[in-house]
Amino acid sequence: EPDGTGLGLDARIRERVLSGLDPSRPLIVVSHSLGTVVAYEALHSYGGRVPLWITLGSPLAMGALVLQRLVPRPPRTPPGVESWLNFWDRDDIVVARPRVERWMEPNVA
Repeated sequence: EPDGTGLGLDARIRERVLSGLDPSRPLIVVSHSLGTVVAYEALHSYGGRVPLWITLGSPLAMGALVLQRLVPRPPRTPPGVESWLNFWDRDDIVVARPRVERWMEPNVA
C-alpha cells in the first residue's frame, strides 16, 4: 500500500537497501529466504558491479507465489551480476527443489 510519498512497501524497502550502497565499488551480496526477493529487485535497480550474488533458501522459483510477481518481467538475472550461486536444502518446504536456473533468464552481460 502506498505511503504519503506514493511508494509501496516494496519500493520503500528497495530504496532503503540501495541508499546504503556505493555503485562505484564492487558488491558481493549474500541473501537468504525472502531477502533473496528483496535483493533480486534491488539488484535490478543497482547501477554497480556485482561480482558474486549468493542466495540461500531462495523462494524465487516458487511459481505463482513469487516467480510470477517478480519485477521486471520476464524474470532475468540482474544486469550487474557476474556470478550467481544458489544453495538450497532438499528438505526445505519453501524452496521445494532448485528451479531458479531453469526459470530465470541470464542477464545480457
